[in-house]
Amino acid sequence: MRQDEMIEILERYRSELESILSRFKSTRDGLNIELKDHGRFRELVLELRDLFNDAFVDGHRHSNPLIAAYDDSVSNFSRSPSYRGVEDVKGVVASALVRVQRNPEALKAAISTEQSLNERGGHSGTVIKVFISHSSKDEGLARVLINLIRSALSLPASDIRCTSVPGYKLPGGAETDSQVRQELLAAPVFIGLVTEASLSSAYVLFELGARWGADRQLIPLMGPGISPQQLEGPISGINALSCKSASDLHMLIQQIAEALGISAGAAAGYQNELEIVSKFEARAPERPVSSVPQAAVDALAELRSEAVHEILNHPVTTDAELAVLASYTEQWWQRVETILEQNFSRAEQLNFTRLGAVPDFRFPHAYNAAHAKILREYAVQERRLLDIIARHTR
Repeated sequence: MRQDEMIEILERYRSELESILSRFKSTRDGLNIELKDHGRFRELVLELRDLFNDAFVDGHRHSNPLIAAYDDSVSNFSRSPSYRGVEDVKGVVASALVRVQRNPEALKAAISTEQSLNERGGHSGTVIKVFISHSSKDEGLARVLINLIRSALSLPASDIRCTSVPGYKLPGGAETDSQVRQELLAAPVFIGLVTEASLSSAYVLFELGARWGADRQLIPLMGPGISPQQLEGPISGINALSCKSASDLHMLIQQIAEALGISAGAAAGYQNELEIVSKFEARAPERPVSSVPQAAVDALAELRSEAVHEILNHPVTTDAELAVLASYTEQWWQRVETILEQNFSRAEQLNFTRLGAVPDFRFPHAYNAAHAKILREYAVQERRLLDIIARHTR
C-alpha cells in the first residue's frame, strides 16, 4: 500500500472515531456510547487490526495495543465501550498515522491484490469477479440473485463467489477466513446482501467493513423488509439498491457490467429472473409460542429494571449502606424466585438460582470486596434473567 493511500485510510478511521466520541450521551450512570455505535466500534477495531497486520512490516506494533485498548474499553459489566477506551483506540490510530507520515518504509512494499492472491495460492490463478457477501440464512435469496446476474451477463460460475450456495462455495481444502478476505478485496464487484439476518451476522459486517476500509466499490443490496434507515456503519452513507425494485435491479446489472467491462444482454432475456428476485419473500422463522403468562414475564422485566438502579448503580459509601443493599438484594432474589417457581419450568429456575463459576467482573464503584461480590453475582443473574424474558416475551 502506498503512503498516501494509508494516510487517507487512517485519517478516515480517525474521523469516524471522533464522530463516535461526539455522540456519547451523558446520563446519571456516566457517559454512554450510542447504541448504533456499539457494534460499529467493534467492527472498526477488527478492521484496523487487519489493516495494521497486513500493511505494516511490523503490524503487531500497532495491532497489539489496539486490541489491548479495546479489551480494556469493554471490561465492565455491560461490555459497553467506554469513552476513554474509544479515545485510546483513536490514539493508536493517530500514532500509526504519524508513523506513516514520517516513515513510509514502515509499510510493506505495494503489491496489487490480484498479484498477491496468485502468489499466495489463493485460488489457482482464478480471480473472482463478483463477490456476494451474505448470511447463510439468506441462501435462497442469494441463489436467485446469482441466477439473475448470470442470465443477464453470461458469467461462468467460476467468476462468482457466494459461500452458502452450492456451485459457488470455496474449493475443498481452502483456508476459509484467509481466502474469503483475499477474494472480497480483490473482486472488481462486491455486493453486500443486506437483510435482517446479515445485519446481525458478525461475518457479513466484517466483510462489509473490510471492503469499505479498502476504499473499493461496494454495492449494498437491501433484501425484503429492509429500509435505508436500518443501514448503519460504513454502508449508511452509500446509496443502497433494493431487491424489491425492478429499476434498482436493472441498475445493479448495469453497474456490474461497467465494472467488468462487458455488456449486459437484452433486458427481455433476463426479465423472468429479475421478477423472481423482486418478488422473493424471506420465510419468517417460526418461533414457539410461550405458555408462560405475559404478566409473569412483565413482572420479571420490572424487577430487572428496578435492580439495575437499586443494586447495580446504587452508591455505597459506608458499611451501613452496604448492609441495606445486601438486605434488599436478598429480598429481590426471593421475589424473582417466587415468580419463577409459580410460572416457569424447573430447568429455568435452576439456571437462575445456581450461579456456578462467577466471572471476575470489575466494578470501579465497588465499596469493598463484599460489595463487589454482590455486584458480580447480580451481573450473572441479570443476564440470565434477560435471557428468560427474551425467550418468553410475546
